[in-house]
Order: sequence, then C-alpha cells, then structure tokens
Amino acid sequence: MILTTPTDEFDFLFDPDKVSRFLRTLRASRKTRVGKPEIWSAFTATYPDLPQGPDRRHCLMKLLRELEECEEVRLPVSHGKRWDRSSSVPTPTSIEVRDNRQRQSKAWRDYPWHPRLQWILDRNHLSDRQFRFLKNVQQGLVAGWFETLAPLKYRSLQLTGDEKQLLSLCKTRLFGTGRLTLSMLGCDPEILPMVIEHVSEEPDLLIFENAAPFVLARKVLLDISDPPVGRIAYGSGNQVGRSIEYLQLLGSPTRHIFYVGDLDLRGIYIAAKLNRHCEATGLPRIRPATILHRQMLASAERLGAPQGWPDQARPTSAAGDWIFAFLEPEVCRRIRAIVDSRHRVPEETLNEPDLRRCFEDWCKE
Repeated sequence: MILTTPTDEFDFLFDPDKVSRFLRTLRASRKTRVGKPEIWSAFTATYPDLPQGPDRRHCLMKLLRELEECEEVRLPVSHGKRWDRSSSVPTPTSIEVRDNRQRQSKAWRDYPWHPRLQWILDRNHLSDRQFRFLKNVQQGLVAGWFETLAPLKYRSLQLTGDEKQLLSLCKTRLFGTGRLTLSMLGCDPEILPMVIEHVSEEPDLLIFENAAPFVLARKVLLDISDPPVGRIAYGSGNQVGRSIEYLQLLGSPTRHIFYVGDLDLRGIYIAAKLNRHCEATGLPRIRPATILHRQMLASAERLGAPQGWPDQARPTSAAGDWIFAFLEPEVCRRIRAIVDSRHRVPEETLNEPDLRRCFEDWCKE
C-alpha cells in the first residue's frame, strides 16, 4: 500500500499487505490519537513472529518512522513526555493516526519522471513533501547538478531548503538499492575530523576511546625514547565510526590500527562495529590493543575490583557473540565474564606508570 518493493534487512516489515493491515487495525478505533496498548496490539497481530526485546522495539520504530515520513501517522516530539524510555529503544506511548478518508493528491503518478526515477511509479503512496523533494532531484538530474560532488549539507539545502533534512530522508525507503543513493546525488562523504597526535615515525596508529587516557598516553609516548606507535588518536566514543575515514586524508600510510576503549558492552561494540566499517572502506582492520587490555584488568584488580564495577548504562540492542570476536582469546573469556555480569572496566584504570610499562613492553613483543 505504501512502499516500494523492499530490498533491505527489514523487508518483511514493509510488505504492502502487512502495512495495510497494521494501519487498518490502528484506525479500527476511529480515534485520532492511538495509545500504547493499541499500537502494540496492532503490531503484534501484524508481525506475530517477532521475538520480545529491543530488536522488536527497533522494528516497530523502523515501521513507524517510515509511516510518519509517508504522512500516515505522526509521532510525538522526540524530547517530549509521550515516550516509553524503559528500554534502550524508546517507543511512543501514543501516536496520531491520519484519517484514511483524507485522500492525498496522486499528481505524482502523472509526473514525467526521469528514467532513473521510474521506480517512483511502483509506489502506492507519496507524501507531498516527498513529491516536492523528488521533483527537485529530477531537476538536478536534468540540469547536471550531481556531476560535481558537493557536501551533504549543501546538497540538502539545494534539494530541501534545510541543511539537515537530506540526512533524515536518506534513512527512509526513498533510498536504497534501485532507488536513491547519496552517491547518485553527488554527495561528498562527510568525514568528521579526528584528533591525531604524531609521536614517532612508526607506521602504526593507536586509538583511545576516551579523552583522558589519550592525553596521558600522549605525555608518556612523547617522553619515551622508542614509542611502539607513530600516532595516537582520540576516537570520542561512538563518533569514531564517522571520523575513522579521516585517516585516508593524511599523507602518510597507516600499517596497523590498534584500538583500546572501555571494557563494557558499549565499548566493545564500538570497536567491533568500527572493525567492520574499516573492512568495508578499505582501511586496515582494527586490532585490539591487548597489552593495554591486560593492564586494565590488572589495574582493576589492584584497585580492589577484579570483576570490574557495576555498569549503569542501558544495554545496547546490538549485544551478541559477534562483538566479542574483536578481542584476543587470551583476555576474551575474562572480559566476557565481566560484561555478562553487567560490570565494566573503564579505560581510566590506566595511570601513567601503567602506560609507560605497557609501551615499553610493547616494543619488546
């Protein structure tokens, strides 16, 4: 009813019959505002095989976001009170449902679309905002706008009048295989700068998740005579996935990239996801800085917390065995036991003598 033929991992969510059934169930009450029980009842009836947990909530939000973009529903403001935040994936406690009797214009069906936009005719619905955006894309294809690369936010202003809207649109099903891509729109990849410090001529790079250990390591590495790495970087937590490609803009090549972060579910997930990203973009794979992991575990024991400290963060929906494959086997089992017990060992367990000893031993390995 609403979407093009699905092509990604959420294909099953966007089967036209299922989407129509979900909307019909929501509208059955004839209420403009539908509450949490009705939302989940409609979703469970439409997708009965989904397991309980964060992934199920993620699927609901994927569907609702797309329906909002198509102007079938309206979600509450993201910072408002009408959200259930008891899980790592917040879901609305109520939504506004558009009256099915309010028919939208179908003018887009008769529009003379460019050959690269013929997929639009396979859709059963297009919101007015989407129609305006796609007409601008058509104009760009005809006029050759996309033959020259432009920053993402410039292209967003050009096509939508809002420098942030294109980033939002590219998360919808207007984009995907056989539809729009940022490459097709001539968007220059937006790479976040990375803080990098040159400490020697060695070709290896060491990335720290957090700022304080990075600053301390810089001090130690500049003070010792034979640093084991040539550069160190500050990854800034999850931002490292957006900044790692900055390395390709540097003049000198990088042989190996080592990474150290907090030994908790979030920190290990960041490293594992970064490794996958590097493999996909042609960068060297991410290697665990195991010598520092060993020292973090030893430091935690020295500080009276051999099993780490309680982890107060909400668990990520990305939890899974695959993320622990990033760690070396010699430390993986112990770290896994700490994480599984909802404990953690932060990077800040490393003090200056610890780092000095680690870097000196690194050179001997």
